[in-house]
Amino acid sequence: MNMPVNQALEGHSGTVTCAAWNEVHQKLTTSDSNGTVTCAAWNEVHQKLTTSDSNGLIIVWSLHNETWYEEMINNRNKSVVVGMAWNYDGTKIAIAYQDGQVIVGTMDGNRIWNKELSANVAACEWSPNGNLLLFGMADGEVHIYDAQGAFIEKLHMVALENVELETALAKDLRKDNIIALKWFAPIQKSRITDNDSPVMPRLPRYQSLDSLPFVSDQRPDQKPKLLIAYAHGVVQLMRNENDVYSPVMPRLPRYQSLDSLPFVSDQRPDQKPKLLIAYAHGVVQLMRNENDVSPIVARFPQLTMTCARWCPNGNFFAVTGQQLDMPVQESFVVHVVTAYGVKLSSLKLHTSSLTGCSWDPTGVKLALSAENLIWFANVRPRYKWGYCGNTVVYSYERVERGDYRVVFYETKLDESYSKPVRQLEQLATSNDYCVIASHPEDSMGKVICSFIELFPTT
Repeated sequence: MNMPVNQALEGHSGTVTCAAWNEVHQKLTTSDSNGTVTCAAWNEVHQKLTTSDSNGLIIVWSLHNETWYEEMINNRNKSVVVGMAWNYDGTKIAIAYQDGQVIVGTMDGNRIWNKELSANVAACEWSPNGNLLLFGMADGEVHIYDAQGAFIEKLHMVALENVELETALAKDLRKDNIIALKWFAPIQKSRITDNDSPVMPRLPRYQSLDSLPFVSDQRPDQKPKLLIAYAHGVVQLMRNENDVYSPVMPRLPRYQSLDSLPFVSDQRPDQKPKLLIAYAHGVVQLMRNENDVSPIVARFPQLTMTCARWCPNGNFFAVTGQQLDMPVQESFVVHVVTAYGVKLSSLKLHTSSLTGCSWDPTGVKLALSAENLIWFANVRPRYKWGYCGNTVVYSYERVERGDYRVVFYETKLDESYSKPVRQLEQLATSNDYCVIASHPEDSMGKVICSFIELFPTT
């Protein structure tokens, strides 16, 4: 993965303390310490922005006629807000104050319930289905409540049990300081229509060539209309009875039928971690769900962590912080890490602070708040693809479906077909052959390798 720094966005006079992407309008909201804004949270579904400052003032902003207006204001005047989170469908917001006060309200500003927790709070987060609320406490524990505010249980925090106290003390940090509590969920589509928005809508975001709604550049009379299919797996496509140009489609992969491909499930078990709890002393606990008894603990030695955020596809996350075992001028770094805690890439920033990060909706750009600047970095994933027999074979993930799709695109005939693949591991090509490795539904560590032979067109 290659992550070159693209540019710095100037405009802030104080240290940038938070940043958040808007998925629909491709906007980045930032705040600095001079403005005293400490939290910002987008409501992607209903296109609202919620901010809070160091005095506890909360404002819900709405966009009308290209201008942001204060839709609702609330000020408790007692404590600072440490966490704000909208639920998955954007109808409820949870607000957590440092002194333990928690408020859950509707999008329209009506209070549903409030509760005084017995200890100070550091963060809050909804579960993807909206049935649970997680609160990260000041002592490093994570408490689970239901959507009505009833306490359920405490999360089993392996990260706290295994941390070396000497390491935390050596960094002058408490070993239980939560800096991020994030539960991954696919981005919901906005309910704001194009007519409601003054901003020209973006073109739809697609992850594959076969799904692009482009109009063919060929004339209507160039499109094949005559089909002759043979039992041995060959289909001949002709534009007319006199067609002499490449009328034969390559053979289907060597299976009895498309339906017999071992890619049978559109849903996979909940095996990939989705819940992230990050601590300032450089430890991240990754859990598949709230009941995970075998969480993954990722450690970043000598890293004072400042922020951790999931990529929009949930395959990896970014962490920012200061590497204490490096020269000061190049000690601020961002790491990109898989959902299983394996570090993929690192990027050093020549700055005197690095306070946070935010992904753009495509998952290929990072916004990094450093001093009074916003740095943008490109993230280049290692795509699974290959070329064989005049056919480009590539894959993409459908996050909302929980599966992958492998596409066979025949370059000469401009034809493609695809099949869902459950838990795609890897694909490789050589000459006219393609091998696809995937995990079956009851994998138990097993991998299915599907051998495909493609016959090139002439």
